[in-house]
Amino acid sequence: MKAGICALMVMFALPAMAQQSLPEAKRPYRKLAAIAGYHWSGTNMTEAGVAWGHRCTYTDNCNLIANRFIYDYFSLSAEFETGTNPLVAAKAGYHFVLGVPSVGVSTLWYTDGTKSDFVLRPEVGLSAFGIATVSYGYNLQARQSIERVTVNQISLKVILGTRLFK
Repeated sequence: MKAGICALMVMFALPAMAQQSLPEAKRPYRKLAAIAGYHWSGTNMTEAGVAWGHRCTYTDNCNLIANRFIYDYFSLSAEFETGTNPLVAAKAGYHFVLGVPSVGVSTLWYTDGTKSDFVLRPEVGLSAFGIATVSYGYNLQARQSIERVTVNQISLKVILGTRLFK
């Protein structure tokens, strides 16, 4: 468990360290954007949060249209299900979109008020240049204490403010 948490910390820090090696004029800038999403994994979950991302990752020329299709972002959000026994999750993640293919990983802390569980979710999907993404996620639960959190998850996520058309 400790090795997994250390690996996640290193993975989240790598993009920031890569930016430090670029000259000041070449560093990409990050902008905030809004996230709205729907997740299905045996239960219907809604997501709301913020993304901190940028276009033209790892390139020098943002004037080329192909370079604008690259979008990576960090996200902080919440997933929630309302009802008689609400289920809520705090979520943090990192995603990388290369035009159409999208990959990412999220960490979640689920609770229903009586039980809680930590989940690591790798995701792969198809994206419309980082604006809308349909993805499949595989929930790796620490304790399997919440039965409503199943292993397989299908998601639809929309990010408003990705600056594709600036």
